[in-house]
Amino acid sequence: MTTTQSQPRRNASRFVGVPKPFPFEAVSVWTSRFALSQGARLVRALQLLHMYRRADTDRVAYGDRLQRMRAIAGLDSSDFAIADRIATSLAGINPIGTDFMAVEPKHLSRFRFCVCCLNEMRTPYFPVHWRFIAWRHCPLHDCLLEDRCPHCRAPIVFPVDIERSAAGRAGIASLRYCLACARRLTDITPCFLQARSGNRLVHPFEDLCMANGRALLAALVHGSFRVEGHRGVQRLAAIRFVARYGVLPSRFDWLPPDLVRARSARASASGAAADERVWRWDYDKQALADLRLAKYYGMSKMWRQ
Repeated sequence: MTTTQSQPRRNASRFVGVPKPFPFEAVSVWTSRFALSQGARLVRALQLLHMYRRADTDRVAYGDRLQRMRAIAGLDSSDFAIADRIATSLAGINPIGTDFMAVEPKHLSRFRFCVCCLNEMRTPYFPVHWRFIAWRHCPLHDCLLEDRCPHCRAPIVFPVDIERSAAGRAGIASLRYCLACARRLTDITPCFLQARSGNRLVHPFEDLCMANGRALLAALVHGSFRVEGHRGVQRLAAIRFVARYGVLPSRFDWLPPDLVRARSARASASGAAADERVWRWDYDKQALADLRLAKYYGMSKMWRQ
C-alpha cells in the first residue's frame, strides 16, 4: 500500500509566468514582480488582482481578499501564509496595529534591508518583516538594516512599476538594485554591531529593544506572547500596553546605521576598552526618555524570545 502526502491546492489561472512567492515575501513586493512578469502597468496589475493602489497592500491582503488574489493568480493556497497571519493579527489590534509598519505617502510600503541577506539571495526580494519599524537588525548577521539606498538616499518603497523605474529603463529587473538610481543597494559595508575590538556597539537597552522587535513579529504570527517575570500567556491586544513602556522601537529613525558607524569609528580611534565609552554620549532626547520610562516601570526585560 502506498500513501500520498496532501499537497497545497493550486488554483487555475489565466496568467502565465506568474512568479512564485517566497515564504516570507511581502505582498506589496510580489505584486510589483507580478506586474513585471505580465508586462503590465502596476495599476492595471493591481486591478486584475482585485487590489487597489489607494490601500496599503500588506495591510489589506489577508483572509478572503488574499485568497481571492491567490485564485486569480493561480497561486497555492499556502502562499503568503506568514503575511496572511501577520496582517490578520494587525487588523485585530487596530488602531495600534497601524503603527507598526513603515509607510510612505500614497500608501506606499517602506522597507529596510539587510546588505548580507540581499547579497546572499539568488532571487532578491523583500520579506514582510523588513517593513516593521521594530525589526531593526538582522539576527542572522548581527547587523543593522539599512534605511535607504546608499547612493541616491532614496527610500525603498513598494509596490512600484519596476519596468518603468530607472532600473527597469536601464534593463535591470533585480531587486538587488535601487529602482530609483539603478545602482546596487549592497554597495555598502554592513553595519555590524560588534566592533573588531570585541566591543558591543549598542547599549544593552538597545539590544533589548531589538530583541523585542523580533518578539513582536513572533507574537503577530502566533497570536500571543509571554512576558518575562509574568505568568501565563498574554493576548495580542496586550501589545498596546507593552508599547507604552518604551521597550519596543516605535520610530523609523531609531538607532540609524550612521550613528552606529560613528560609534565604530570612535571605538577604533580611541581603542576604547569598555562598551560604555562607545555609546554613552550619543543618545537623543527621545531615546533617553524611553530608557528612563522603561526603568521606571521595571519593564527592562519585557519580552521573552
